[in-house]
Amino acid sequence: MKLLIAEDDANIALALSVLLRRAISGALITIVCDGQEAIEHLRDGDYALVISDWNMPRVTGLELLAAVRSSQHTQQLPFLMLTARTDGASFMEPHNADVTGYIGKPFDNDDFINKVKQLLGEGC
Repeated sequence: MKLLIAEDDANIALALSVLLRRAISGALITIVCDGQEAIEHLRDGDYALVISDWNMPRVTGLELLAAVRSSQHTQQLPFLMLTARTDGASFMEPHNADVTGYIGKPFDNDDFINKVKQLLGEGC
């Protein structure tokens, strides 16, 4: 199972990767530092889930979500948005763009893993 993490903070990306490897047996995790790299990786592989930060250089998480939803190859791909934004408008933007899941930072590790498993159809 291939998972794509788009996160410009290397420490957070590493922590997410460790959490996912512990929780999901056989997970193949690709880490990229911005949405542009994520788009390039999505062209080359079949991923089961995208986990993306919102605020990233070059292409933001919201722009990445729009690119994912506009491609026939990835339009049904589960997409989990991670963000420190907590205001109501920020919550609505990704939902209006058809995000599959949304978690505010900081988050509880168990809540994160449960949400990932839910999006992958594995239950909690």
